[in-house]
Amino acid sequence: MTRFQFRYPPALPSLILLVLLLSACLPSRASTAKQIQQQEAQSTQAALFVQTEIGRGSLTPTSSPIPPATQTPVPPAATPTPAASATPAPLSARITPLPGLALYTHPEIPDYIFQIDPEGWEKDPSGETADLVHKTIANCQIESVPGHGLAAPQRYFWQDLGQFRWEIMDYGAYAYAVPVLGYVLSGPGGSFLHLQGYNRRTCRNAQEDVLADLLTNSQVDAQVRFVPFPSPTDRPALDGFTCPNTPPARLRIGDYVSVTTDGLWLRSEPRADTSTKIRQFLRYPPYRIRVIGGPVCEKYAYWQVEVGEFGEGGQTIQGWLAEGDSEEYYLLPVK
Repeated sequence: MTRFQFRYPPALPSLILLVLLLSACLPSRASTAKQIQQQEAQSTQAALFVQTEIGRGSLTPTSSPIPPATQTPVPPAATPTPAASATPAPLSARITPLPGLALYTHPEIPDYIFQIDPEGWEKDPSGETADLVHKTIANCQIESVPGHGLAAPQRYFWQDLGQFRWEIMDYGAYAYAVPVLGYVLSGPGGSFLHLQGYNRRTCRNAQEDVLADLLTNSQVDAQVRFVPFPSPTDRPALDGFTCPNTPPARLRIGDYVSVTTDGLWLRSEPRADTSTKIRQFLRYPPYRIRVIGGPVCEKYAYWQVEVGEFGEGGQTIQGWLAEGDSEEYYLLPVK
């Protein structure tokens, strides 16, 4: 039997030794696979953590989509919208009525705000008008009417109520009233307040309470502020004029005046003489009287005046009125 002897090539032992050395330096296939699995698991866990933190958001449920996890620059603080551009607040939010009173605005005179006692006054229950009607005093009302073509009243005077000086035209069973401060009641043709039942004291007192508490929208919006007139009007004496045994002259040219005494004569000349008498006035005569000249000292301090009658066909006459004597004033400046 023939035997064969296998011999390695001369360089083969060295090659085998090199392979063994390299195998010893490299990790095993199992070890490498395990490390790869661990790395993949760590990467997956990190990605899951990032996704979880991004998607966590607010604890409050929301239907908005989740924004990406990118850094957004912080915008500058927003400038608040000026109050003037906002919708005007309702009346109840702009003013608080006096205790026990309620606010009321008449649609025909919206610039004025009434403060009324809800136990005494109400809007016309018939629904035919928006006028104020007293609940317990019969035929006692406050109405808005046009102020044109008024006939001559029985009495014409000014009265200080609240913050206004009121021009009162008294016709007996009723009266017209309008505030005198350069602010007329708004509405078509300029409205007056018609005071029905004015001749009865209980009704008149209730009406005067309403007039005394009247406000304006301009006031509520802090655009104007009124200072009540003192009554009677205090005014310093006229400089450079004196008249013995008469009170200090306090009138000025351009004043409107009210006669506050009975029996005062309008005279054609500034002189107390029978021949100068034109017309005798009782207290609060139904005329508009305006000072246009004077004064002249002739026993009294006389002022030249223009007297205007009421009504569309009313005439205007001129004359002289004495301002007063040593005890009292006859004329009261009203505006």
